[in-house]
Amino acid sequence: MHVGVRDATLYQAGYPDAVSGLRDLQIHHLELAIDARGRVRSLVDDEILDLSEGHGLAVLRKQAVLHGIHLTTLLCSQDFNAPDSIPQVEWVVRAVHVAQDLGIPAVRVD
Repeated sequence: MHVGVRDATLYQAGYPDAVSGLRDLQIHHLELAIDARGRVRSLVDDEILDLSEGHGLAVLRKQAVLHGIHLTTLLCSQDFNAPDSIPQVEWVVRAVHVAQDLGIPAVRVD
């Protein structure tokens, strides 16, 4: 069995970055929130990584490998009840492509 945690849970618990929290909790699996523009928080600091371009993908991939973190899920907190649902659907589609590029096996639609 694998135990994982959501990135926001680590920050709410007071950890300055995901790596510190995962290391302290001895957990290696992480669910990572991706925003509507395809951005995530770095695993090692509060830098925002743009995963819509190759550099951001490479940085995140390197951070995960370097620190032994398995990215298990990308989380989209979209609103399909929004008056214009097209951008919400596009958000999920972008997340699916990013997950595929990074080898992340799941996208959670919240």
